[in-house]
Amino acid sequence: MAFAQGGYLNDIFGQGTVLMYIDTIAGRTYVEQSAKGKFQWSWAPVPVWKTRNVPFAGTDVIMFSTAKEEEKRAAWEFMKYLISPEVTAYWAVNTGYLPVRRSALQTTIWKQAAKADPLIEIPLQQIDNAKMDPQLSVWTEIRNVVSTMFNDFINGKVDMETAIKKADAEIKKYLAEEYK
Repeated sequence: MAFAQGGYLNDIFGQGTVLMYIDTIAGRTYVEQSAKGKFQWSWAPVPVWKTRNVPFAGTDVIMFSTAKEEEKRAAWEFMKYLISPEVTAYWAVNTGYLPVRRSALQTTIWKQAAKADPLIEIPLQQIDNAKMDPQLSVWTEIRNVVSTMFNDFINGKVDMETAIKKADAEIKKYLAEEYK
């Protein structure tokens, strides 16, 4: 049996409505808050199939090409600072995200955090299978179509054949826009 819902699932997990779900590592603090005082929980790597692909994503740090040269130099220095091993390790330990470079795993802050909380290293088991979302300008729209298709079927709004036909037509429309 499956349960489908839009939005975040930490609250219904904390209420015991669902016993497990797949989410981003950034949601850990919310799960801890929802389950606090109710039960112990843990996490595991995302299940993989034959392809062993696991979706990874992140937020970008960018530099505008229209910036003045001194602004570009300052931006570059700041970017180098942000991804330095000590700073990315500190950021990761304090946000729940992964550090952006492997060398951060050798820092004192990361090693101490991992010793105190071995759960932070579980997501690292999936790095070698990490795949980024496709680089299509319409990727978000296609993801939404697939999500809607799945939710409509699970919630009994349409039968699977209708859901797939509708999604197929919408995805083809978006792909046509992509490849004009």
